[in-house]
Amino acid sequence: MDTYADAQISNSQDFELSEKDLINGLKNMDPEFREKCANKIKSLLENNQVVVKEGNVMEFPAMYWIDKFNKYKSSIKKDKFEEEFFKKKIDYVPNFSNVKFYRLDNLHLLRVELFKKKVILKELTISPIMIPLTSPDNYTGLWKTYFINGSVSCVTEYLNGVKHGVEIIYNWKGEKSWLKNYENGKVIKLYSFDDGEIFEEDLEILEIEGEF
Repeated sequence: MDTYADAQISNSQDFELSEKDLINGLKNMDPEFREKCANKIKSLLENNQVVVKEGNVMEFPAMYWIDKFNKYKSSIKKDKFEEEFFKKKIDYVPNFSNVKFYRLDNLHLLRVELFKKKVILKELTISPIMIPLTSPDNYTGLWKTYFINGSVSCVTEYLNGVKHGVEIIYNWKGEKSWLKNYENGKVIKLYSFDDGEIFEEDLEILEIEGEF
């Protein structure tokens, strides 16, 4: 039986699923069930009821990473870096600035600067992963996707399977980051948000610079 497709949606307080099932529920095609899973995850986090366990929302306590970060903040040898921060082999292919982001778990990102024999830890941030989910074919209506912490990541208007109307992209704190106006799948207006203010972006410049 498909746990999520067959689950009954109830407005009662006893919506009891494991955290892994709640996370999988964020991938469910039923918008109401998906939202219910998201709200339950937020409630668990707000009430400190999450279980720290691999595969759950919080895989390691925040202090676990904070202590490691502070311990090796100045610099750490590459082999020690891999041993202390990762369970699997990691990709050392550098980008142009030699600064990379590594995901430590479902909630934490680590920014580092790579050198030939050492790694300098630059910043440890909270950045919950997004749960991607494509809308059904020919879908009409609002389509919401979520971060693993239950916050909404994106709300998009669709008409017959095509983006048509407003799309709002949020950060994990629930703040608006981008707003796009679509017409038959094409962006006709783009706005960014900074410190509560909204700015209209020049689509032509962004297209030329390859940023959009």
